[in-house]
Amino acid sequence: MNILLLGRGVIATLYGWAFEKACHTVTFYVRPGRSAEYGSRLHLDIFDLRRGAQPKHVDEDWTIRMVEELPTDHSYDLILVSVQEWMFAEVAKFLESRVGDATILIFSNFWRDPEQETRGLPKDQVAWGFPFGGGSFHSNVLRGALYASVPFGTFSPSLTRSEIEARKLFRDCGFKISEKANLRDWLWIHFATNAGLMSQAVQAGSMESVMGSFSQAREAALALREVLPVLRARGVDQRQNCTEMIPLRLPSYLFAGGMVAAFSFSKAFQAVVGTGDHKEEIRRTIASVLHEAAGLGIDTPRLQKAGNRLADLSA
Repeated sequence: MNILLLGRGVIATLYGWAFEKACHTVTFYVRPGRSAEYGSRLHLDIFDLRRGAQPKHVDEDWTIRMVEELPTDHSYDLILVSVQEWMFAEVAKFLESRVGDATILIFSNFWRDPEQETRGLPKDQVAWGFPFGGGSFHSNVLRGALYASVPFGTFSPSLTRSEIEARKLFRDCGFKISEKANLRDWLWIHFATNAGLMSQAVQAGSMESVMGSFSQAREAALALREVLPVLRARGVDQRQNCTEMIPLRLPSYLFAGGMVAAFSFSKAFQAVVGTGDHKEEIRRTIASVLHEAAGLGIDTPRLQKAGNRLADLSA
């Protein structure tokens, strides 16, 4: 398969590497001038959890191919889009005239309605998934982890040809597919959970500080409780998404104990959480949930405290 990845971010790089290892052709689309800035070689210091109980440590150089143009008559079979929500509208508009025959695989988080955000793209060529992995770049070194499972979902009555092909690609690359019955709700729960965790990271100084401290993780659990009424008011089906709702409902001490234990004993988890510049993502994620809560008349004091602190820091 001929695959184009939009941007050379963490997620695109992790999955692009996995695709190429499975003998697919991988190209990164970057903005004009970025090819020279990035350089064609990067180093991977990552954990690959696709095979076996023990993660495989990957420590290798990788030479990548980048392009700075996407013609309308391209020959890509699949274009993977993994960008922050506030960037998505610009990317979707860019792709509208450049879809061609490709499957557009969306690997992004959403707090707005995902179907509305993609209304300009041909519905039968859009596939929906979500990355389970992460990390951060340090100069030209990517430290992170790639998990075995990849969530997929659909907004169609039955899977389209593009959605079937996208799932086949990941299975052929050694990933397990986890189907989400209600993808919109699942994405909203994930986004709100991130906001709760990030709000405590603002107070603690970093996400690592939250994950590594029982008291900080307990405060994060209390922040997560604040987003529950917001999700209810949005109409999220909590029974259908009972597994995803567990972190928001657990007693704070159980959540904190489990989080600290997982972080302490998993090098892969530590690599995903690892230090990186996520200030803009944190600010916008918290602001989005705060705006929704305010519109619904729901009080979220811990999130508001983090939002106020971010505003003070940027003033």
